[in-house]
Formats: sequence, structure tokens, C-alpha cells
Amino acid sequence: MDIDPPEARDLARQLAERSIVLLRNESALPLRPGARLAVVGPGAAESGAMLGCYSFPRHVLVHHPDVPAGVSVPSVLDALKAGHDVTYALGCPVVGGDDEQIAAAAEAAAGADVCVAVLGDLSGLFGGGTSGEGCDAADLRLPGRQEELLEALLATGTPVVLVLLVGRPYELSRQVDRLAAVLCGFFPGEEGATAIEGVLSGRIDPSGRLPVSFPGAGASQPSTYLAAPLARRSGVSSVDPTPLFAFGHGLSYTGTTWGEVTLSPPAAGPPTAPWSWRCR
Repeated sequence: MDIDPPEARDLARQLAERSIVLLRNESALPLRPGARLAVVGPGAAESGAMLGCYSFPRHVLVHHPDVPAGVSVPSVLDALKAGHDVTYALGCPVVGGDDEQIAAAAEAAAGADVCVAVLGDLSGLFGGGTSGEGCDAADLRLPGRQEELLEALLATGTPVVLVLLVGRPYELSRQVDRLAAVLCGFFPGEEGATAIEGVLSGRIDPSGRLPVSFPGAGASQPSTYLAAPLARRSGVSSVDPTPLFAFGHGLSYTGTTWGEVTLSPPAAGPPTAPWSWRCR
């Protein structure tokens, strides 16, 4: 049985390409052809970084390491090596790591034109990862030593493009103004790496938009469009809940203009509920 036929693979590619969200871009993307890249971070060479906790490889096969996955899931490193001059360094695992690994990643970044830092989560169930069912977070800083790694990369002076492969939004307020670009994929699936490479290289114009906000400094709760008025900035609280990146945020490489808005009369038919009229 072919569990990964070409038509399913093509659908996975389309979904991944439409889901990648460009959060920030200070003219660093698309990458310049011929640029020397340092690709670092726990998600760079890890195929599992593309998959959520209920995907078969992360749900079942983690308990059977001797059984092949049966499905090809390239990593970001695999995708970038196909068309770019790449140097790779781990930097640190999702959780753990040592000073020597971070120093080696910083050295690789210092010798490159651009550093692509692939950070985020490893999905799992009930404590088997940093994101997934039963894997809660006490705060919204990047797991493990990843924030420390990111600071070491920024200190080199090389432009850093942050690629997030995550199951939740993280609080990036301490670094965001120093990052050349930020790209986010919420476990984008088996074709996620191909989509990320396409956005980084400019082959794909990013079109994803955030389904949940990224919290601002000190915030502890991301919000959606359902946030109540008191969940927004007001005089009744000394805590500013304004998000770093709001629900619906997402950039692209092309410009957008708003044209004239017109209203059409409702079509004939059954009476419309009052709330439907207010939504028009």
C-alpha cells in the first residue's frame, strides 16, 4: 500500500506553502543568490521538527526506533543544501546542550553572510516533548537554552533569520528588534521544509496569517480574535496585553492596496438572523 501517493504529497506541499507566516523582514528576505548560509539550531536537521504530536512518526514510531518511517520528511537543512552554500551547526538540542555547542554555532554564524536559526519545539505526548497534548509550558520563553543560543548568534553581527517550528507562540520581545527576519511554521508537515526554503529563497511569496497572537513583553497568555475588551489595553489594568504580533498578522514580498468598498443588497430568501445583518 502506498501511504504517501503523489497527490497527497502535492496537497501537503500546497498546505505548507500557504501556512508559513512571515512575521518580520528587514530587507533580509528573500535570501541573496550565492549567499553563504550558517544553518543552526535544534530544528535545522531534525525531520521530526516538521510534525505535530499526533502524526504517526511522533505518536507511535518514537516508541519503535528500529522501524523505518516509510514516509520521506526532509529537514530545513536538506532543503537549503539543495540550492545554497551551507554550513551546519547544532547549537543546542531543543532542551539541554552545552557551552561548546553554542560556541561552535556562533563561530559558524560569524563566518557566514546570513545565519538561519531554526528554533522551536519538539512535539510529543504527555511530557514526551515541549509541545503537544500533556506538554504544557510554565512560561513562553523558547525551551531549553535556545534563547541563549539566539543571543550568541546575534552577538556575532551576522544577520540572523529566525525560523520557528513550533506548536505554540513564544515571547520574542527581547530579540525581535535585532532579528533580520522571522518566519513561523506551526508544524508544517512532510513538505514543510520545502515550503520554508521556498519562502526564504523567494520562490514562494508568503501568504500565511497568524491564527493566534504572539505575546508581548511580560505577557503570559496569547489571544485570538475572541479576546474580550478587557483583554486589550485599557485603564483598568497595569499590565499591557498588547501582542508583539497580533492575530491575523503576516507579511509578504508584494505590496497590497485597498480598493473601494461597496455593499450589495442581500439575496432574496428566508429572513436573515439579526446577527448576520450586523456581520455584513
